[in-house]
Amino acid sequence: MSDALIPTLDRTSVPDLIHTFLDGRSPSTLIAYGRDLDDFARFLTGSRQEAIGRFFAQPAPAANADVLRYRHDLAARHLAPATVNRRLAAIRSLTKLARLLGVVPWAIEVQDVPHESLRDTRGPGVETVAEMLRLAAAPRDSYAARNVAMLRVMFDLALRVSEVRQLDVADLELDRGALWVSGKGQAEKQLLSLPETTQAAIRAWLRVRRTAPGPLFLTLGPRRNRQRSGRRFTARGIYRIVSELGQHAGVKVWPHGLRHTAITSAVEAAQEHGVTLDEVRQFSRHKNINTLLVYRDRVRDVQGQLATLVANTVKESA
Repeated sequence: MSDALIPTLDRTSVPDLIHTFLDGRSPSTLIAYGRDLDDFARFLTGSRQEAIGRFFAQPAPAANADVLRYRHDLAARHLAPATVNRRLAAIRSLTKLARLLGVVPWAIEVQDVPHESLRDTRGPGVETVAEMLRLAAAPRDSYAARNVAMLRVMFDLALRVSEVRQLDVADLELDRGALWVSGKGQAEKQLLSLPETTQAAIRAWLRVRRTAPGPLFLTLGPRRNRQRSGRRFTARGIYRIVSELGQHAGVKVWPHGLRHTAITSAVEAAQEHGVTLDEVRQFSRHKNINTLLVYRDRVRDVQGQLATLVANTVKESA
């Protein structure tokens, strides 16, 4: 195909394409994809609109070569494979939309970098979570009420950071003992039942926060500067609270680690009470049951059992 047949994006159509691509996505996805597109634009040496316009105005071989060079650049920056693959996915997804709308006649064929997901699904462990809750409650002030409720919701329901920060007071149905959650990749919210301990922690926080509309978990700002209070938490803010509590407990903890520990505990409890792994998926809300199989295998530690059996086949010499 000659270059003359390759469409050219003008200044108007580039913003429209990007807007259509980002429209309707969750706040956390908007932030992530926005950063990904900006990073790709910087690699192509231009603003987001100008760089993407030039990218789509070239033939398939040149475009795929750009993405391949970008993948090599990301790897050279020693970014995590998951981060590299998410940025590549953003480019492929935007190109797919451009192809659907007739902007380009080609697709990006560059594949993800190989990586092993869920290498450690254990998380910090229930003992550490219990200690973090104790430390969070110790000050007995408004910060304690908020942090305990946040930890309880995050761990008890195995929520992701994005799901926690998007919670609003309007999502609560405490009379039914339930909470509406915007799940990952879900267009509609899911109603999740709340354990009594979780309800009690939320009620204690609401006595401080009150029930005015808005985010469920608000920033309180420095204890001596309340002017920074009342905002919705950022993911970084949640990371900071969890990380600091983990440090005080003597363990390196990240928010998703709490989810790992919660799901691991659910798998263990399911084995004891005759609950199937597919039913556990209602708790973890994974789309693919194969992900839960990783948790199950970590709990059973078949590798460790077999390693012991193999080791015992050879007796130590006297």
